[in-house]
Amino acid sequence: MIRTTFIPILTLCSLVLATACGSDGSNAGGEGAVTMRLALTASEPPEGAQPGAIALADAGGTAFTIESAQAYVRHIQLDLPDGQSCVDLDFEFQDPVSCEEDKIEIGGPFLFDLIAGTSQPSLADLRIPAGDYDRVDVRFDDAEPREGLVGEAESLADHTMHASGRFDHGGEEMAFELLLKFNEDARFEAPGGIALGEAGGADAMLMLDVSHWFEALPVTDCMEDGDLALEDGTLRIDDERSQCSDIESTLKDTIKSSGQLEGA
Repeated sequence: MIRTTFIPILTLCSLVLATACGSDGSNAGGEGAVTMRLALTASEPPEGAQPGAIALADAGGTAFTIESAQAYVRHIQLDLPDGQSCVDLDFEFQDPVSCEEDKIEIGGPFLFDLIAGTSQPSLADLRIPAGDYDRVDVRFDDAEPREGLVGEAESLADHTMHASGRFDHGGEEMAFELLLKFNEDARFEAPGGIALGEAGGADAMLMLDVSHWFEALPVTDCMEDGDLALEDGTLRIDDERSQCSDIESTLKDTIKSSGQLEGA
């Protein structure tokens, strides 16, 4: 069973879709008012991790705690329920939501705080058709300063994901920073689907589970060998600085396959 950790609002849970109701408590016109949140979760935190922490361990057993994280998203797509296509729907889509063939698309870009689960611009009160949804694809992309969500001097500029936190190295607490650039989809699936909208669930969580991100990676060994940059007491896992046997390529693939979709 997945154990989701909650920090103030959502700890590491992710995409939340809330059903909009009419004055009588029923869903208005069969439409769902959707609030989307993309965030992190840790289903299997390492032994000794603090309750509520977003924690993971590398191949050597070193525990890392993520304290802040951001990601840049180009768009989000929801597969329509089996057998449905856009032409079958008697539904008026409103920006940024549109429909093509058998997919609903929420056009971005969006800047997500992966700890709070919030985004800029906000993804509250979106309208989607009611139904059973079993797959959501999130397109990660480079954060382009010209689009106005990230400043040129910010860490995320021209990158896709930035995270930072702490880890214990030989009894000494050290900082780490993760900076990655990739332009690909992450898939979030729920076997059997989750009902959203009229007579359906109020929430759906789209989570990136960090538990296995580092488990096959010798992160601290690479640091000790000098193959990962250590600057001013901070370990930097960075596309442009690492010489550690394609560690970033492996990590990107793991991140893309760590998505989980659940309803409540």
